[in-house]
Amino acid sequence: MTPRERAVELLAGLGACLADGPSAPDAVKSLGETASKVPVHLLPAVDAMLRESFSEYQPDGWPRLGLIELASFRHAPQAWGVMAVAASHRNGYVREAAARGLGTGGDGRAVPYLLVRLNDWVKEVHVAARSALERFFRPEFAPDLISAMPLVWALARQKRMDHRDEHNSLLQLQWPRL
Repeated sequence: MTPRERAVELLAGLGACLADGPSAPDAVKSLGETASKVPVHLLPAVDAMLRESFSEYQPDGWPRLGLIELASFRHAPQAWGVMAVAASHRNGYVREAAARGLGTGGDGRAVPYLLVRLNDWVKEVHVAARSALERFFRPEFAPDLISAMPLVWALARQKRMDHRDEHNSLLQLQWPRL
């Protein structure tokens, strides 16, 4: 499946979630499963497709999604997939809220989506992603962090900002003292 096809699939799932609302667990669970099947190495391309290729000047498939719609899913069970897709929204306020939501959800599948947001050009978004990611620096999330290592290596090559601290912490799996 191409990044574009995956982006379209994620947007269709998000549309179903928004249409059914946070109290419809089937659509929310389905989107979470779809989001978790995006290969880690393709995630940056899918993110770019969602944010850039689907511009506001052409039909993009994004359902109406703003802060109010996103907030209704923030505490819904298994809604990490909604937050994951929203983290690639072209609106920085939505991306920031989604990054915060990914941190509060406690689902380790959010780790790759947060790693992608660490390189966001909007300061508030990457700060929210960093804060959310720190919540996953616990031994029970080691498998999620390890499976996202291709993104950690890719992050080290980014030029937008200095990611040495995050990169070194992830490579050394330095857990905060609890």
